[in-house]
Amino acid sequence: MGQRLLREGARQAHLEYAAGLYRCQEVTLERAAEIAGVSIYDMMAYARQHDIPEPSRADEMRADVAAMLIRGRPDVAERVIKG
Repeated sequence: MGQRLLREGARQAHLEYAAGLYRCQEVTLERAAEIAGVSIYDMMAYARQHDIPEPSRADEMRADVAAMLIRGRPDVAERVIKG
């Protein structure tokens, strides 16, 4: 029982940390879910339940393009920028 409580506490801590990053627009929703170890749908539900506003689409696109550039995908980033 103690192990289960520790696992649940760790999961909750990861979720809160990732949600904080998403709230501050440091990461995209997709990346926040990845950090928290949950599905993007679970992350969306958590954000809604905790009144975390969605970033504007332009902000999210900039973050996605930056992530693509960092991951070494400038070709994809360029296509996103050009529309």
